[in-house]
Amino acid sequence: FIVDYREKRRITKEEWDDMDLDQTESISKSNSGLEYFRASIIEHTDSQGDTHTDLRIFDEDPNYPDVEVPMDSLISKIRMSRSSQLDQRHVKRRNKTQGAKENRPLMMFCITMYQEDFTQFIQSFAGCVRSIIEIIDYYKEMEESYNQNDFGIVLIADGIAKLPTEFAEELRKHDLFDEELCYNKVARMDANEKHVLRKFTKTITTLEKEEEGVDVKNLRKYTYSTNNVGHIFSKRLKKTDIESIVTNSDMIGILHDKDKGVLEWMISKGEFELPEINFFFCAKHENSGKIESHLWFFKGFCSYVNPKYCQMIDIGTIPLKRSISKIVIRMEVC
Repeated sequence: FIVDYREKRRITKEEWDDMDLDQTESISKSNSGLEYFRASIIEHTDSQGDTHTDLRIFDEDPNYPDVEVPMDSLISKIRMSRSSQLDQRHVKRRNKTQGAKENRPLMMFCITMYQEDFTQFIQSFAGCVRSIIEIIDYYKEMEESYNQNDFGIVLIADGIAKLPTEFAEELRKHDLFDEELCYNKVARMDANEKHVLRKFTKTITTLEKEEEGVDVKNLRKYTYSTNNVGHIFSKRLKKTDIESIVTNSDMIGILHDKDKGVLEWMISKGEFELPEINFFFCAKHENSGKIESHLWFFKGFCSYVNPKYCQMIDIGTIPLKRSISKIVIRMEVC
């Protein structure tokens, strides 16, 4: 975070000060399709006393609102995917009977981490992917089947500065993390020309849709569920991406089947096919503990995507085959 990655060199304080950081915040994308935005979680309490939260693109300038996440972003596409898949008249008709699929994604997985190694991530990631495979396979012959658009896996790191160097390198290698997209969102240059982690003092925000024609003094103010911000990277992983992540000869024997590699374990030696996976890496700006990581998952990702089921996993935990999927299938039947 101490280099201008566009020029591959250190930048001077004068150059840093000349950067236009006051423009409206938006999604940044790499040439490979990796998306990035700096996120906040806003909240307000309605007249009934119920608290509502929403995921936003954070703007540190108090004079600028935190803007909506664009509809063409990956996380928005997941939220809207089932709406586009199902005929609404059919949904209304089926909702009167048992067994109707709800008009929202089925499940989001959350893997929380601090300073663990990449091997432990592979273990938990493989178990989540295996669970998704099993659920898709179970419903594939039914009228309203599920597919990869109904699932997402979120990896939440407790502090971007705490991310182990080796872990960051593995994420870069697999195109899941890119400093070039976030270099001036994470750090700043101080008076001594040293790059330091940014400090954010903004505690309230407005919504951009309320700005037009309304005096700024009369705009509704929104607070934050946490004053921490999240650096969110997202990508739709293709089959080759997943194979690249889990293919590691050192991993043989660490899963529940000692004679199989990770890929073989996931697809039962070719019995199943790998689906595409919606993957999100959220590096929290500050190290604030696991409970706040859970807050980011539930009040941030889940409030925005609105999945039917959520699964929390500590990094390194390996879900058994037919464990998570059996619970979901049973709950769907009930």
